[in-house]
Amino acid sequence: MDGKECVTVRVEQQRFLVNLDGRFYVRSGSTTNMADGHELVDLILESRGISWTDLPAKNVGLSDLSREAVEYMVSKGIKCGRLFSGASVDDLPGLLRHFDLYVDGELTTAAALLFHPEPHRVCPEARIVIGYFGDGIRLLMEDYIECPCILQPESAVNKLFDRYIPGVFEIQGVNRTLVFRYSEDAIREALTNCVIHSDYSHGLPIKVRVCSDRLEITNKGRLPRGWDVDSLTKKHESLPKNKRMADVFHDAGLIERWGAGIGIIVEGCKKIGAPAPKFEMLHDDTIMLTIYAARLRSDGESVAGRKPAPDFVPDDRQRRLVSIMAEKGPMGMREIAAEFPEINRDSVRRYVLAPLLKNAWVAPADDRPPRSKNRMYRVN
Repeated sequence: MDGKECVTVRVEQQRFLVNLDGRFYVRSGSTTNMADGHELVDLILESRGISWTDLPAKNVGLSDLSREAVEYMVSKGIKCGRLFSGASVDDLPGLLRHFDLYVDGELTTAAALLFHPEPHRVCPEARIVIGYFGDGIRLLMEDYIECPCILQPESAVNKLFDRYIPGVFEIQGVNRTLVFRYSEDAIREALTNCVIHSDYSHGLPIKVRVCSDRLEITNKGRLPRGWDVDSLTKKHESLPKNKRMADVFHDAGLIERWGAGIGIIVEGCKKIGAPAPKFEMLHDDTIMLTIYAARLRSDGESVAGRKPAPDFVPDDRQRRLVSIMAEKGPMGMREIAAEFPEINRDSVRRYVLAPLLKNAWVAPADDRPPRSKNRMYRVN
């Protein structure tokens, strides 16, 4: 170089761990990081071509599995043509061996997670936690989805739309239409991805934080080596953390194998007019997905999917309360009364809230007694 001699040292990239003085290091992007305990276990298992959920499940046998969960998988798989028509829950060992979930007479951890009625007892916190925070930081409502993992995404979607995600009403004459500001398909796909990619060895749940204008879904799990969050929204291969679990979801017709999940989430949001979802990495080993509510048109209507509703016609105050509640989420009687300072609290309860409750436009959001001062109400 410039007439001078030089020495070139070429270091080949190491795919796995590098041991130096009893400590192990791994290359991540342009940095070198010391592997912590969990990462070290993951990397050792990866070098053997397996994941933590491929290990045998402790103290779980075939009789402990949920027949309902297995039947759900079989019926979905036969219907979509990915399982042969003769597949049956009556041959449970054979069915599980087909997915490498029953090896040498032992169930794998993946099998227990997918089909045990209480997977959180097999792997701590193997569940979905839903919390409602509204516009603040205080938890107002909470639910746990603790069914078999194969059922968790659909169960969580049902719970979200039944209790946490308010609809917005459009009224035309004697007809009304309930519209939603979130894409059901996008949320279902996001939660399914979480179940498949979660790092269950950490013992942390999938969390869904419901705010007034967005959902924040967090999941413990590292991205594939060499990836960053930008890689998620680009064309990419499907590299599930828990391959055996992904195989079951695929053959049940619940996912594809083409790395299409992120595209379904993005397209679902776009279809209803919502802003693009946001992906973030937290602490290098937790992924957070933010799904934003659809923007409202000037007349208060959302462009989300529509569902028919009864023909009860609310008056101006009742309509105003429905609109406010749809925007703010669950409200207590004190908050409701504060929106109508022109009349007293008893009149608000009797002439505004009660007719809406009677005609199923509004419903209780918790199990407190009807006259409890702390009872919350939501759009039905």
